[in-house]
Amino acid sequence: MAAIAVSSIALAFGPDPIDTVAGSLIAVGLMIAGTTTLAGLALARAPWGRWGLAGTVVIALLVGSVSSSPLMWIAYGLGAVALVGLFGPWLRLWTRHHRITDAPGPVAVSLMSVAAIAALFVGLCAVEQADWTHWLLAVAAIGSSVAYAQGAVAGIWAFRIAVPVIGILTAMHTTAPGVVFLIAGVASVTVLGWLPAAKRTTTVITPPLPPPVRRTAQR
Repeated sequence: MAAIAVSSIALAFGPDPIDTVAGSLIAVGLMIAGTTTLAGLALARAPWGRWGLAGTVVIALLVGSVSSSPLMWIAYGLGAVALVGLFGPWLRLWTRHHRITDAPGPVAVSLMSVAAIAALFVGLCAVEQADWTHWLLAVAAIGSSVAYAQGAVAGIWAFRIAVPVIGILTAMHTTAPGVVFLIAGVASVTVLGWLPAAKRTTTVITPPLPPPVRRTAQR
């Protein structure tokens, strides 16, 4: 997290060729992705937390490498230490090795994971030029994902309607080639939101109740 934080600061406030709004959006996205994957590794001992955290560190160093800020030298050192710790064999003693039997399906997991990568994805798509529409799309995607993860029906309908509408508006303010990836990402999330597997996650299954017992009049 220290390597991600230093890279984010250098990217958001240091002199670099990336658009200022896009740099801030990427920095926020890196912190969200790093916090989410770190929580998955430390609290749930999930293997995806290990690989997700390592991937976030690599992305932070690669994106931050375009910045001319001297803070990146500190980030490189911290990143090297982090990657050695994450890829070392000692971490396997901590991570979980068995699968969770009642885990949600891949569709539900994908929609829940949108909150972790939405800001970073939108920022990378608009690396040359970004405005308020990109922030709006990131906030809408994160809010939809959080609501969906809590089982709220509004979350799935936000994925189906709000995210594609805002995505179209954002695409009109995005330059190539990032607009291609932006449209592909919004379309993928929208399609997943309309799948039956996505709806089952927000459906409260009520077990059938036995018929009422008819009591006879006592004399």
